[in-house]
Amino acid sequence: MAVRLRFYARGTAQVADPHAQERPNPVRRCVGRRWQEVITGRWSWVPTEKPQEVDYHPDLVKAARDGDLWPADEETAKACGCPFDPTFGGERPETIKEFKARKAEEAKATETAKAAPETKKADAVGGKGDG
Repeated sequence: MAVRLRFYARGTAQVADPHAQERPNPVRRCVGRRWQEVITGRWSWVPTEKPQEVDYHPDLVKAARDGDLWPADEETAKACGCPFDPTFGGERPETIKEFKARKAEEAKATETAKAAPETKKADAVGGKGDG
């Protein structure tokens, strides 16, 4: 029985899935990432919310040891010979929903900041105390 390993993507590293490339019709896949449209017309390899489970491969073990993948559990970390960090270094993949919400909040804050000087200017011109 093959050893199953579980990984999260780490930082901006894109580790190719060797099992997908060893098939008769090779496919480009990255471990712990999926190809997804992040903004209309823009696609990217985004981190998955859940760890990706793959069969053992020495290239994946090397990627985990080099710091390009997060072992998702203690068994995977032990199989790779690297320490398990349950906080994953404070990294957590941002979902598309969270990304869009953050961008909407940033746009709202920018518009509020642009409108604020106009209000102050109107108060100064309108004349509080011009009685």
